[in-house]
Formats: sequence, structure tokens, C-alpha cells
Amino acid sequence: MLRAQLIDEKDVKIAGYNFSPKYVMEKNKRVQKGYSASASANVKVKDLRKLSAVIDRGIEKSSAYVERVEFGLKDRNVIERRLLAEAVENAKQKAAIVAQSGGRALGALIRANISSSGGEARVQMNQDWKLRGSMNLAAEAVPTELAPGTITVRTSVSTEFALK
Repeated sequence: MLRAQLIDEKDVKIAGYNFSPKYVMEKNKRVQKGYSASASANVKVKDLRKLSAVIDRGIEKSSAYVERVEFGLKDRNVIERRLLAEAVENAKQKAAIVAQSGGRALGALIRANISSSGGEARVQMNQDWKLRGSMNLAAEAVPTELAPGTITVRTSVSTEFALK
């Protein structure tokens, strides 16, 4: 099903397997009748326009259910580097103003402390995917709608410059 939606094999990672005994009640007694097996997988969908279809077809074509949807950045490092460069340049400009106001010139950067956070967002969807999958309601169900949101990446730099 995932290959039919052009999901690359490297974007599907098996996260774990679970095997457990399956029990039924017979004559007021709990009796083992085979085993239950399940697997969990993480699927990366790069084209967000396909995400709803991947979710809905996954439920419709299998006994799968979706536990959660997470959005992230394809290359967070590129964004962080750009933010760091802008933050240091901003700090340098402000430090130059302070130095000039005090009758000095700004020297070299002596020290920088960097802190970053963010870049991933968990999204709670308002559909009960487990229920839809277990009751095979995908065909009658309203297609999954995903609400756009904002992913925030925070980067802060504390700088120390020499004065001339």
C-alpha cells in the first residue's frame, strides 16, 4: 500500500514487534487459542499533499491504525545555521553601536554560547483512527483533514566581543 503511494522503502522503519498469547473464554475458563502478532512502523511522508491519502488508505487497506502524526523539518540544520548567522550579525551590530557610543571600536568575537530548540511538532488530530481501522469504517468516513500549523525553531546566541 505504501509503495503504491510512492513512499520510498527507506522512509518506512519498523519500530517494533509484539507477539502475545490470544485467549478466549470456554466454559467459564480462560483458554489460550493461538497468538496475536503486531508490528509498529514509522512512515515518513515527504509530500504533505499525500499525507491524508496515506493515512486513509493505510486504514482502509489493512488493519493498521495511526497512533500519531508528527510534523518536522526536512533539514533543520540549514535553518539553524541561517538563524545563528543572523543572530551573531545582529549581536555584532548592536555591540558596535554600544562600543562607538562609549568612544571605542568593536574588536573580534571572543566567545559565543549557543542554544537551540524546537523544529518538531506533534499534532493531535480530531479523528479516532483506531476506531475507524478496527471497525473498517474508512470507506464511509470523511477523509482525514490535516490542519496547517507552524513549526518554530529557536536559536539564541550570547556573544562577547573585545573592544579596541
